[in-house]
Amino acid sequence: MRTLAPLLLVATLASAQVLTDDFSGYADAAALETAWHSDLLALTWQDEAMRIDDGIALWQAAPYASQASLSATITIREAFGQRTGWSVGGLGFGRDNDNFWALQVVQGPGADGDPDGVRPFFVEMAELREGVWQAESKEGTRLPRLVYESLGTWAVDQPLRFELDWSPTRVEGRILAEGQLLGRWAFDVSAPLPALRDGRPLVRAAGLEVDVDDVTYDVAATAPEPPPAERPAPPAWVSREGEAIVPGTGFFRALQQDGRWWVVDPEGKPYYILGTDHIRYIGHWSEALSYAPYALVSAAKYGTEDRWAEAAVERLLSWNFNTAAAGHSQSVRHRGLTHILFASFGSQFASRSWIAEPIHWTGFPDVFDPRWERWCRVRAGQMADEMRDDPWCLGVFLDNELEWFGKTGHLVDDVYRLAPEGPAKQALWDWLIAHYGDLAAVNRALGTSHADRDAFLADVAPPRGPEYELVRNEFLKVIADLYFRLPFEALRAADPDHMVWGTRFAGRVPAEVLPPAGEFTDIFTINTYPRVDMAGRRVIDTPRMLNEYYEVVQRPMVITEWSFPALDTELPSRHGAGMRVDTQEQKALCYEIFANQMADLPYMVGYHYFMYLDEPKEGISPTFPEDSNYGLINVHDEVYVELTETATRVNAGAAERHARSVWRDFPQETDSWLPAGTPVELVNRGQTAVVDQFAALDGTQPGAGRFAALAPGAAWTP
Repeated sequence: MRTLAPLLLVATLASAQVLTDDFSGYADAAALETAWHSDLLALTWQDEAMRIDDGIALWQAAPYASQASLSATITIREAFGQRTGWSVGGLGFGRDNDNFWALQVVQGPGADGDPDGVRPFFVEMAELREGVWQAESKEGTRLPRLVYESLGTWAVDQPLRFELDWSPTRVEGRILAEGQLLGRWAFDVSAPLPALRDGRPLVRAAGLEVDVDDVTYDVAATAPEPPPAERPAPPAWVSREGEAIVPGTGFFRALQQDGRWWVVDPEGKPYYILGTDHIRYIGHWSEALSYAPYALVSAAKYGTEDRWAEAAVERLLSWNFNTAAAGHSQSVRHRGLTHILFASFGSQFASRSWIAEPIHWTGFPDVFDPRWERWCRVRAGQMADEMRDDPWCLGVFLDNELEWFGKTGHLVDDVYRLAPEGPAKQALWDWLIAHYGDLAAVNRALGTSHADRDAFLADVAPPRGPEYELVRNEFLKVIADLYFRLPFEALRAADPDHMVWGTRFAGRVPAEVLPPAGEFTDIFTINTYPRVDMAGRRVIDTPRMLNEYYEVVQRPMVITEWSFPALDTELPSRHGAGMRVDTQEQKALCYEIFANQMADLPYMVGYHYFMYLDEPKEGISPTFPEDSNYGLINVHDEVYVELTETATRVNAGAAERHARSVWRDFPQETDSWLPAGTPVELVNRGQTAVVDQFAALDGTQPGAGRFAALAPGAAWTP
């Protein structure tokens, strides 16, 4: 049985050959992927055409060439990406995911970020070299344009003919629709100009579903394929002061000892994680400005990103931070800070297959899509390649703030609203039939009157009633299991050395999601922006919420975002999470209160402050208008002295404070005020405790009190 499509070989020169692929000769999809290799989700085989919906597919069975002509028929079937973003698809040639020429159609974002606004359709040709887009037009790598004509637009379901020619001196591309030229480009790539001059055929898609057919590859001269770039070995771990509490493994891991959770470093020494988010050379982009204001400041002040990174890390270490958390520039790694990677399993997959569509926010992936499991394996392999043998890497985040509550309050309602072909909608039907036995029982339980499977799948109105509440909660457990288990198993198989960090829940977690979140992560992570009683020096509500979560997940925790924007800066701080305070002094006090209380919790193994750098006062974008004073520094690269001096002192004592931590209970509020000194009997993790002191909710006024116990018989003071 053939595993490759028929190839036509025409001998003209010693290295000349013509290869064709009409995708009719493959035995199965696996054979297709052998010939057209992709390390992303990418390939399916439909109607004797290759479909790619994300990433790069290299024609691995074709020779690597220094002079060739390439053509293919490409039809854009669907734009599935965020309607506020950019989508592209087309033909190209190159070496790998970081080095290729792309002849492509482009769908731009709606006007002013409006997902329903008119999106421009155009065509272009561009070079990605060493991971830099538009390398052919940037200062220092600009290539002479011999031809540059963008003449027309394109449409979904319109067959387009793409033609590419390359040689050691010239790269040219053309896009045609029914013989009519839509665009033509040519560049002079003669040495010594920096340019990509050789490669093998590829197809590219991002945010578009692309069908490829009738590929012709006319090779005039082959070339030796360059060896893959060698990844430099990560630097060795630098021994820290202190005594090991367990034997080291060469990597970070979490463990519980004497009732407390710890993360230990590669030598087995306790390591209390003190991170901050968004340590970024360019800072935050502002759509209103069309640039990132901090990028101009950092470039002018430091000259190069390397010098900026050196200075940023020196600052953070002096403030007793030890970790580059979410959203950091790679340039800060391996300079004395540990770091965490981001896999974005769900948010990336949701752009192509969703339960909650990623409009204006992260969405939620359709984990019932048969491609989800393969995507998890592929993405885990990519993350393992990046982490391999790196003792400075704490592990990888699964995701950030997925829409676990859906668009309107419950994710399963979004399942109901899916079209009939949605894998999650079909999985819900299968689950209901398996749970109730037959359609008649489903209709009785949910108060529906579906005639058959097709009628159920066509219904987009979630039912109501107590039985449906049970269905929602039970099916959410199925969703959560698939979401957590498959990435976790894939990461464990690809790299057993590094920790799997959680999905960075946004403030609250559905109860049904907690068990798999604990079973299939090493570190439970949540972003939460608490309220603080500054007079009583205590955090309101958040510790009790965390206790309740820990009782279920039984995993160490890290608060991966928290902050208190102050209103005494040039920033309006109108948008974004967090309790507003009046001054930098109050912001620093809130930092101290919250950080200390987190260190006091025996399951909390660190915290990540949000964030290193302020947002632009003009906001980030219409759909994400944050403009708040979160930073340790401002966009002028000036330090907030009160905050950083407090952070320096508090961070220095965090590990020792955690070493003294014991369990604290935060029961429900009482119905009435009890005078100080009244003995109150509480249940403290299965033991009875008499609490002699307690505090009201605000620490001063009579009202609903909240008790807290350190240990049986111990007295609590705020």
